[in-house]
Amino acid sequence: MNGEVGFACRLTAAARLALKTGEFDFHKAPYEGTLSFVMCARDKAGVTVQSPALWFKKLREYGLTDIFMIMPCTIKNRKMLGFVNTSGCTIFARFSDGRTTRFSSMWTMDNSKRGWNVTVTEEIVNNAPADIPVFADNTEELKKVLSDIGDLSEKLGFAPFTECFRKGYEVLNGGELPEIPLKELVPALPEKQLRLYLAADISDVFGAMGSWSDSPAAVAAEKGLSSDYDHLSDLLLAQNRYALLHAVNYV
Repeated sequence: MNGEVGFACRLTAAARLALKTGEFDFHKAPYEGTLSFVMCARDKAGVTVQSPALWFKKLREYGLTDIFMIMPCTIKNRKMLGFVNTSGCTIFARFSDGRTTRFSSMWTMDNSKRGWNVTVTEEIVNNAPADIPVFADNTEELKKVLSDIGDLSEKLGFAPFTECFRKGYEVLNGGELPEIPLKELVPALPEKQLRLYLAADISDVFGAMGSWSDSPAAVAAEKGLSSDYDHLSDLLLAQNRYALLHAVNYV
């Protein structure tokens, strides 16, 4: 999965679950280095904390009542998507005093450690909508696009991508869940939402060189299938992102 998206998903799900259970459980990915959370000023000067656990503790001290993640489900140029700093992920927090803030992240490569340092910055949101967004279960819609884009990938001759799409479909269709090497990085979700999360993870094929946005686009053009390629690619990206938003915000 896109690093920035995965981080926001894990952070949001951990915080939402902790609001119910009181226990905040978050694990860093191997490629994540220092995690800094810059909190905006309230009664006194703003503070910066250096761990997700301390971040959540501060949120509770400030009167956190709800937290959720949003991100755009349509992207004008899929080729601009990278591992970090391109997703538009935002985490919104609501507090008992009526205040709403949002958190956005900036990722910086630390070459000495071959990883990414992440700075998450909070800012106040003025005139925030009163209603919290609701993301419906889109299992059937995602299954349909995975089936269709799998057929297209097969026509184009890209077996590895076809396998990704087929695996994602099977997960949604009640098939055996895939082996997960780093299980601690998967949010604690109910099974239906977990299947959506994993299907979106498996079929996250967008990026730059070597991705679904690279050679498949050229082959589709050669075979006169650019229209199908663009339509299904846009649809898959939108349905994958919507699936993540439903799964993570459902907790």
